[in-house]
Amino acid sequence: MAYAEDVVPETYARWYAMSAQQREAISSVGAWLTKVANRNDVRPPRFAMAGGRTFVRSAVSASA
Repeated sequence: MAYAEDVVPETYARWYAMSAQQREAISSVGAWLTKVANRNDVRPPRFAMAGGRTFVRSAVSASA
């Protein structure tokens, strides 16, 4: 769960790192945020890669 909580601030950081012109060019903000969050979710967090640590995500069972 902690990793999922890291995806949201990472996604918003990318949004606010763009210029106003880049943000205005996006026709659907919700779709953009969803797409970027999904992409961030499949990559290990930056702090794990920077520290040379191995990141292992546990699988969630379908019955949960």
